[in-house]
Amino acid sequence: MTMHFLTGLLFFFTSVILQAGVSGLDKSGHLQAIERPNDNGFFCAALENGVQLHVNGIVKNVIFYGPSTVRVNENLGRNYWQHPSIVVVSKPAAVPFKVQETAEYVAILSEKLQIRADKKTGALMFMDAGGRLLTRERAENHATIKQVDISGAPTYEVSHTFALKPDEGWYGLGYIDSAPTQINRRGQELLLIQTNMGIVIPMIVSSERYGIMWDIYSIMRFKDDAAGATLWAESAPGGVDYYFFAGNTMDEVIAGYRTLTGSAPMYPKQALGLFMSKERYPTQDRIVEVAKTFRKEQFPLDYIVQDWQYWGSDKDGTWSGMIWNPDRYPDPEGMIKTIHDLNMKLMISIWPSVGNDTPLAHELDQYNLRFEPLHWISRKARIYDAFSEKGREIYFKHINAGLLSKGVDALWMDGTEVEVGTACWNPNEVARDIKRLGNNAMGDFSRYLNPYTLMT
Repeated sequence: MTMHFLTGLLFFFTSVILQAGVSGLDKSGHLQAIERPNDNGFFCAALENGVQLHVNGIVKNVIFYGPSTVRVNENLGRNYWQHPSIVVVSKPAAVPFKVQETAEYVAILSEKLQIRADKKTGALMFMDAGGRLLTRERAENHATIKQVDISGAPTYEVSHTFALKPDEGWYGLGYIDSAPTQINRRGQELLLIQTNMGIVIPMIVSSERYGIMWDIYSIMRFKDDAAGATLWAESAPGGVDYYFFAGNTMDEVIAGYRTLTGSAPMYPKQALGLFMSKERYPTQDRIVEVAKTFRKEQFPLDYIVQDWQYWGSDKDGTWSGMIWNPDRYPDPEGMIKTIHDLNMKLMISIWPSVGNDTPLAHELDQYNLRFEPLHWISRKARIYDAFSEKGREIYFKHINAGLLSKGVDALWMDGTEVEVGTACWNPNEVARDIKRLGNNAMGDFSRYLNPYTLMT
């Protein structure tokens, strides 16, 4: 066995090259293939924060984002992303590591992880510092990566498979309404599309004390059977792209996820109480009456919720324009003050579909920041482009002017699947409708199908 330490210089050993100052990433943080001295056989280069493997026409990065967190990204030598990740906020970490090589594998070792890459297939095995197997990519055909064109843009269709332990539990992928009570995903087959009742979070936590998060946003399918646990994605511009994080406890595993995606702030105490909502209060007098009744009856209510149509009708052009109907809500500030004086908070619903006759729509349209298809209820409203920084700036400017500045305490963001042609119960109809929107400010909706909720 030979051992190669990253020293900041360039050395040549058998098939491993140590490179100084090379990240293996482009300016957007995605895989960038480095030049190899020849096109024959297995090749491994040690990068600033990990290694890059070349095997069987595949280029594969294994990069440390922490002592027990690595990003694994493999494709055919080119990535087709135009923007950085919209999920991961952390950067590669300067984790001390060493590279060991045998005839069969290359090992990448940090203080807390051992990762072995098979030199024939590129498949990875993940172990803790003591050598205990955590999980592994399937030994044969662990990944299928096919370059395709969708909406005139190149991308990859991918599938990727892990070989799990027989008694291992896999938990996650969000709330999938087709399997609402089966929290262990072993033996399941799931379609991962954001719907009215389905929440897609492509992350798994294992009973073996590790987690995996795929940084992919398109339609996905998950299937676990005798062949392994496989995730398929329709459009993954970077190829197979996932983060592996391990820990001694489940808390440490979740900490790895939070470090990658950003710390979640603690909810305020008020959010932990009782909320009262119904299919809308029609006037400001009615919502105040209900709030006062709760206090009169000494019922411990923390929030009362104003649902839709406070702006006007579901058939006119005022849909979610961040405005109040002057006949039914003549004094929103006075209404909210009364609610606050009752030691109560107000939540209000807003939508990404914006009525055609509102100042918000007019300003968005100046920059072509609404999509053409009409909203299925109003028929006089269109979805705004939440993938545009300018679009979000305009949208939240009107939220502040029309709602927050009046005293509204919290926003209920409805219809963010994103709801276009239906109420978003059927995942296949949802995918069809979202793709009909065409391109957003970051690319086509095939590659950004699921994360509209994250962007708005």
